[in-house]
Amino acid sequence: MSDLKSVRDIDLVVAMRAARMTFADGILCAAKVREKEMRRQLTSDSVFQIAEFFFLLQCHGIRTRKQIRAFGMLHNDYLRQTIASPEKLERLDRTKSQIDGAFFTDVGIEKMVENFHRKPPGFDQSDLCRFLVTQQSFENCRRSLKLLRETRLLQGTRIAYGSIILHSNGTLERIYRNHVNMLRSKMSCAQEVSESE
Repeated sequence: MSDLKSVRDIDLVVAMRAARMTFADGILCAAKVREKEMRRQLTSDSVFQIAEFFFLLQCHGIRTRKQIRAFGMLHNDYLRQTIASPEKLERLDRTKSQIDGAFFTDVGIEKMVENFHRKPPGFDQSDLCRFLVTQQSFENCRRSLKLLRETRLLQGTRIAYGSIILHSNGTLERIYRNHVNMLRSKMSCAQEVSESE
C-alpha cells in the first residue's frame, strides 16, 4: 500500500511540474521576448499568481458592481483575520504594517468598483497589489505588472490625473486555463493507470 501511495505522490509531482511547464511555455510564447532576464521574470511565481488572480476572477464570474464590491469587502475581512493571527502573519512572511497597507477604505472600494465597471473592466495597479498582498510584496507585484504591460499581456488605459487602469485581454486567463487542463489531464491519466493495475 505504501508503494502505491509513493507512486501516486510521484504522479502528482510529475503532473504539477508538467502543468507549470505548460504555463511557462504559454507565457513565453505569448510575450515574444528574447531577453533572458525578462523571460526569467515572466516565469516567476509573481507572474503566475497574477495570472491565477485573473483566472479565478473569471471562474467566479465577477462582473457586476455588486460582485466586485463584495469581493473587496471579503478581501478586507480576510486581512482582518490575517492580522489577528501572528502565526499566519509569520507563515505568510508578512508584517502587520504590510497587511494594514493593503486594506481598502470605503472610498477605495468605490474607486475600485468604478474602475472595474469601465469598458473594459480593469484595476488600478495599487488595487491589484492589495489583492495579492498575502502572496507577494507590493514591490514584486508592481514589477511584474509593469513587465506584463510592457509585453502586452496586460493592457493599460490612461484615465484622469494620469492614473492607468490595467485590464486583461484574456491571454493570461487562457494560459492559466491550459495549465489547469494539463494538471487535470495528467492526474486523470495517472488515475486510469492505477485503476487498471
